[in-house]
Amino acid sequence: MCTTHRTEPFYIVEDLSSSSPKHEHAGGELVGLAEVAELLGVTKRTATSYSNRDDFPAPLQRLKAGPVWRRRDVTAWKAVTLPLTQGRPKTAPTD
Repeated sequence: MCTTHRTEPFYIVEDLSSSSPKHEHAGGELVGLAEVAELLGVTKRTATSYSNRDDFPAPLQRLKAGPVWRRRDVTAWKAVTLPLTQGRPKTAPTD
């Protein structure tokens, strides 16, 4: 018999509207890089770039499969940060 000790509850919740189960943590639904990309409406490559930004939420945990974040943290970041301005930042005029 194998026992597992956890400090916070972790569940797999059946979502009948989706073909895959959603993993939930005590603090809310957990998302990996693919889900982050989907939430932000970008490619996984762009989501990786965003996740490397200083203002992007820190992952809750780094697993062998990759980092995981709380959905609400990523959604909050999106609301404040996106859309990013296009092109290079404007430079101050020099006199």
